[in-house]
Amino acid sequence: MVNPFGQRDVLLVGAGAALTYLAARAAGWKRPAGGIVLVAVAFGGLIATGNAAWSLGLALASLLASGWVAAAGAAWPGAWTLLLGAVLLAFGPGGAPGPLWLRLTVVALTPLVAAALDSFDRRRGSVALPLLAIAAAGAYGTEPDTEQTLVVLGALAGVCAAGWWLRAGIGRVATPAVAGLIVWTFAVDGRGRHSSIVAAIGCLGVLLAEPVAAALIAARRKRWREFNRWYWLVILALFQAGIVLISHAAGIRTSLGWALEAVAATLAATVAVLYAAGVAGLLALPVLRDRAPGGALDLTGEAGTTRCP
Repeated sequence: MVNPFGQRDVLLVGAGAALTYLAARAAGWKRPAGGIVLVAVAFGGLIATGNAAWSLGLALASLLASGWVAAAGAAWPGAWTLLLGAVLLAFGPGGAPGPLWLRLTVVALTPLVAAALDSFDRRRGSVALPLLAIAAAGAYGTEPDTEQTLVVLGALAGVCAAGWWLRAGIGRVATPAVAGLIVWTFAVDGRGRHSSIVAAIGCLGVLLAEPVAAALIAARRKRWREFNRWYWLVILALFQAGIVLISHAAGIRTSLGWALEAVAATLAATVAVLYAAGVAGLLALPVLRDRAPGGALDLTGEAGTTRCP
């Protein structure tokens, strides 16, 4: 039985996320602890409100393990562990409900969204969580059911509120679990109207499109100017808000094909605009690097970025 979930519960989850993040930082955790806090608090909120089964924790634990293994440099074991977590999200007890094609979509989307979030967070970590919160808000206004989305949105709001001035990031270890949590939430709350699931994924917008544009620009080995994070926040927030509105318009229709076409066209246009702006030198899209100064593997994402030669 799903318990009712209201504004008071959202505030409690948000306050819990904020306090947990501040406690983690006080205990010496690095900036990207935001992702681990988000997953832990959101899972606790889902369990406390009866909106998820304990078995969801197995899938999230597997995804966290895959992030840890991959961050330590074991790419293939990390990939197989990520795939296991995605399968548990879709087919395990308490997994995403719905037809077979929807469950297979969850399995496919989880690693793709994880790769995009990892790329974005390692280069633009200070705005990843706020944009993820905008995406969750867009999904909340799009999907027919909102119980799970409200819990995740409350946790995101709390981490963002506590971590913005501390430049909170998701972190490499947590990106697969965050991606899995988001995909599972959108699939569960959109089960009553499948077009809304497509629209909710489209609400991720810039978080999916910007890594593609960055990779295309890096392939050109193009130099570009750098801007401060306030400039980037305004640009990306405007893009994200526009994509949320378009995805909402797609999600409230019942036609799955129409939603797919609208969201795909919107994401493709976003990639094209970001790519053109980056090539023209109007936006800074740095190339990520995997190692901190001195050659040590950077497990936190705080080593900074490097530019194309």
